[in-house]
Amino acid sequence: MCCETLRDPNKNPLLSSILAAGLVAILFCSACFSVQAQSVASFTTADPFAIPEKNSAIHFAVNGTYTQASLENGTWFFTDLHLNNAGPAGTLESFQASVQDCNVMILMCQRLNFSNTVVRLRYNVTGAGVQAFKFGLNLTGGDWMVTLNNDFKAENDGWSVLPDGTLTVTGATANVSISYYVFPHDFGGPDTSDQSFFQQHSVSITIGVSVAVAVVLAVGIRVRSGTNEQTKADRQQETRSQGVCR
Repeated sequence: MCCETLRDPNKNPLLSSILAAGLVAILFCSACFSVQAQSVASFTTADPFAIPEKNSAIHFAVNGTYTQASLENGTWFFTDLHLNNAGPAGTLESFQASVQDCNVMILMCQRLNFSNTVVRLRYNVTGAGVQAFKFGLNLTGGDWMVTLNNDFKAENDGWSVLPDGTLTVTGATANVSISYYVFPHDFGGPDTSDQSFFQQHSVSITIGVSVAVAVVLAVGIRVRSGTNEQTKADRQQETRSQGVCR
């Protein structure tokens, strides 16, 4: 018999393997970043976080989310606090706030992972009271920068820091800006060894998986294109063969 049946181009084992590898890479990436996913609660600027025993309340100037918020002994404890103006990487895993005999309007509260500024907090205050905050981070290798009522203040001049990292403000009557600056890790900045592997290398993992998927798709398209060309050539050969057979 001088004519052969054409093979089905969709039954290419190499192409199937490549596409399967790409699917596995995508699923792996999704699993890495969702393994610690929790239910998220939303709040708006209309939601006060009152502290009745201290005659005070905390408000936010922008909407946001958290995974947990509770009032304990006159202090609000937030888990995974994220304000809408904080940027995608601005979530604070742990944040504590306590105010007494005043009301606070928080304008910005964020963590910065790609800057010499580790944390930043800005708020307005009404009343001559006391405000205390704790960011839940191992803040070492840097310095605090605090402005009260638009004036830069040195430590112990209207504000102070306890050994456990709690920053207390006593001299504000209008606005406050708090930032913590560090040098890069190679110059004595904070150590991230307590973070998980995926937190430390999230950017590298994302880039690596994206490149791998792009390569897999490119190879798959090339293989499919080559298969189609081969199929076309086989059909032309079959046509010529049929002519010879006649």
